[in-house]
Amino acid sequence: MKSTLKALCMLVAVGLVAAVASTPCPALEPVSDPAAEWFSLSPESGRSWLQQMGPSPDHILIHPPQPSDSDPKALVLFAKTSSAYQISMNRMLAVFQQKKMRVAWTLFNFHEDPARAAAETAKARKGEYQIVFAMGSGATDYLHRRMAGSSTPVVTVCSKDPVLMGLVDSYEGGSGTNFAYTSLNVPVEVQMNYLRTLRPNLSQIAIVYARDNVSAVRTQVKPMADKAQEAGIEIHRVVVGNRDRAQGELKWRIRRAVKAMRDHDPRVEKSVFWITGSTSVFEEMDTILQHTGNVPVLAVTPSLVTSGDHSALLSIGTSFESNAKLAALYGIRILRGSVDPGSLDVGVILPPDISINFKKAHDIGLKIPFEFFESASRIFDVRGRLVREHGQKVEPR
Repeated sequence: MKSTLKALCMLVAVGLVAAVASTPCPALEPVSDPAAEWFSLSPESGRSWLQQMGPSPDHILIHPPQPSDSDPKALVLFAKTSSAYQISMNRMLAVFQQKKMRVAWTLFNFHEDPARAAAETAKARKGEYQIVFAMGSGATDYLHRRMAGSSTPVVTVCSKDPVLMGLVDSYEGGSGTNFAYTSLNVPVEVQMNYLRTLRPNLSQIAIVYARDNVSAVRTQVKPMADKAQEAGIEIHRVVVGNRDRAQGELKWRIRRAVKAMRDHDPRVEKSVFWITGSTSVFEEMDTILQHTGNVPVLAVTPSLVTSGDHSALLSIGTSFESNAKLAALYGIRILRGSVDPGSLDVGVILPPDISINFKKAHDIGLKIPFEFFESASRIFDVRGRLVREHGQKVEPR
């Protein structure tokens, strides 16, 4: 893992050369596409990129303002709609812009129906795209089964740990194929060390997850449950079985878990809730917070720590932004021909991204260890205002 981190640090440190010059064409005029509600450019991205209507509502085209036929073509495959994917895609666009790398993007959402992705996958296999990005674990699994061994490079983004998912053998040495993998996961040993620093007498963890999110179960739920069992920590499973009824299921299952915790820890001073990266779970944060009482709510996803009261207390994980930045840097290096995708180590972000909401900690009387404060990339103060972003002090807001 140390050599993985070293490789990542070297990657971030390397200065990427300027993009090849291209012949400008007349700028495209923006076209409203009300059917394409599954993705939209952020205000920042909208200043540098132009979003266009695709050949179907499942397609979105994104170009530089002055497109050229010589711009490399990239396919970004989405398995579903997710706010996490919105964040990741916009972050990738920002990195490509910062590195002055021109690309003609095709975003395609196959809505968890593999048959709908067949045509775009066939184009990618034929080399009509110079690179493919697998957006999310569903798209990664699909492309692993259909494009492994192709001559077209594939980079994964916003995807769970490929080693724990069985897609690659180890974190170091690369895949040896056309795939370059990145990971949203932080090693469970690292997360457990943070949890036991926060709660030295930790005896109970309620893990909240969606049963149908196979990647979260394999890479977040099982590893944490196994590690907790080794340490003699009791696990309470709060499971969403039906995403359409997530709110109702979470209400009574969280209440049941809190009651069980209080049976052994009346003041819940040795207990925490652990929120996994399941979309149907983290989209119900308000419901979770309404029923957890004074049990600390911790998350693997830094974006769940926000301003005010509608926030997890603490996150120990990899932010969508950090992972997307790394995936974008991998993609740029591949497009510029400076690296073979199969030689790149699995992109793991270490140390993890720490986000803290001190208002939530103050409300339940939990003291945050100084080392957490010292290394946190995002901090909200005791009034719930953002005061540190990307490790830098900002004016409270």
